[in-house]
Amino acid sequence: MTAPLPPRFCLDDLEVDTRARQVWRANARLDVPDLSFDLLVALAGCHPDPMDTGEMARTIWHVDHVSEDTITQRVALLRRSLGDEARHPRYVRTVRHRGYALVPAPESVIETSTVRRGFRTGFIAPGRVGSGRVGPGLVGIVALAILVLAGMGSFWFSGSSQRPADTPGDPIASAPTDIALAIRIDRARTLLDLHQPAETEAAIELLETALADHPDDPEVRLVLSFALTTRATKFTPSPDDVDRAENLARDLIAHDETFAAAWHALAYTLDAHGRLDEAVAAYQQAFTLNPNDVAAMSSAAYLLRVRGRLHDALVLESRAITSGQPTLYGPVQIATSLSLLDHPAAEVWWARAMTGGAGETVMLAARMEDDLRAARPQDALARLDEARPEVRDTARLQRLAGLAHLRAGDANAAEAALTAAGDAAYNERLALSAMQGTANAADGLDAMIDEALADGQSWPDLRISLAAIDAQSGRIDIAARRLGEAIDLGWRDVRWIETSPLLAPLVASTHWPVLRARMLRELAAQRRLVDTDRALAVLLDDAN
Repeated sequence: MTAPLPPRFCLDDLEVDTRARQVWRANARLDVPDLSFDLLVALAGCHPDPMDTGEMARTIWHVDHVSEDTITQRVALLRRSLGDEARHPRYVRTVRHRGYALVPAPESVIETSTVRRGFRTGFIAPGRVGSGRVGPGLVGIVALAILVLAGMGSFWFSGSSQRPADTPGDPIASAPTDIALAIRIDRARTLLDLHQPAETEAAIELLETALADHPDDPEVRLVLSFALTTRATKFTPSPDDVDRAENLARDLIAHDETFAAAWHALAYTLDAHGRLDEAVAAYQQAFTLNPNDVAAMSSAAYLLRVRGRLHDALVLESRAITSGQPTLYGPVQIATSLSLLDHPAAEVWWARAMTGGAGETVMLAARMEDDLRAARPQDALARLDEARPEVRDTARLQRLAGLAHLRAGDANAAEAALTAAGDAAYNERLALSAMQGTANAADGLDAMIDEALADGQSWPDLRISLAAIDAQSGRIDIAARRLGEAIDLGWRDVRWIETSPLLAPLVASTHWPVLRARMLRELAAQRRLVDTDRALAVLLDDAN
């Protein structure tokens, strides 16, 4: 650190108040999470020198070592809070092989008024909730109460790129006034911001105890709904996670139908249940009620991609990503859509996604899937080997590891990984058993698909995994019908089918040329829409 920082300082157009732990741009307070604020102040103290990862670990996390991925994510979260971009940094720049540094120099702020933004200067320095830290003694407690009662608490969800802005119908007036509850909620948000399995579990534990103590608090119920669905979709779920999350969201909507974030939470659960059309409608309700909820736009865009509407998905994602509040998963989703279309900008967007702050599990799964469809199973396995054990062992990634081993010709390793994935790879294990001749996997298959459809499952990839079981069981005609249903539901990934050993009997059949031609026609139509959309071309060209 070159010199002690003043209590308040400017960074270009930002004003940072280290006592209140707040960042302002003009008269708007930015939502900067606790650890992100610590990072910003630490970088300001080092200016103009960069701060390396070791120093960050000691200064911000108070440990000797933090994974590079965790630091990368935290920098991305800080940039997102400030409206910064890694490729064109205004505030935080990457210094290759040395760490990160601030672009603008900190400048002292001279107080010229006794009143500032509703708070009297020299009165109580508002404390900051989070990480168990509160201002000393009664001053910190009273200050925290001021923040909460002033309506500065906001709801958050794990899949979002930001906390959705308050809307008239959102019950922010009922934000917690209990200091201990406020601390628990803020700590849970900080943990969920990391998008890691262990931290997500810890956040859920915090929220469960908060819910037990405050069963009617809307913010606890909202954040817990998102957290439970996140665990179910991204990590290793408990059996009733999604049902509980849906009930929490529906109860909030029953209390107030204009609660935009509750609609978003409900959409997330419907998404996890596989009821995609209902989920899209709920996401649309969320961002109609709250136009600033770009994460709902991004999630709807993802489901449009799953439905094969790649152009519509890119348009909606571009609306989200250019709104000034970029989403965590926007670049990943754009890269995936462009890969399906064989668009030349795909690799540029993959590179952008790598620095966009998306959760490690989601980013790794997307890259592994892209490797598999491109017949690069060893690359997918190499990516997985580099991940931390707690990430590598999640059900989602173990399933992909099993498919990668199978494509690489190692059936034993594939079986071990698919077994480790548990229910997430149930259909693939059945198909592999049929492939190895150790079971008649087709037994009871029709009943299983009927049960899945009765539950509202409309994911096209469900049909793909069932088609693999049929194909390996010698039921080629039924496998072809399953693939046809998947295409009807939006499946467009020709290369995934062609590179899958489990689907090889179907690809070798007389059905395949017709099915392949259907997918290629749909892809060509979507590519024409993308190529002739001038507004979309600006976004794609901007990445270059």
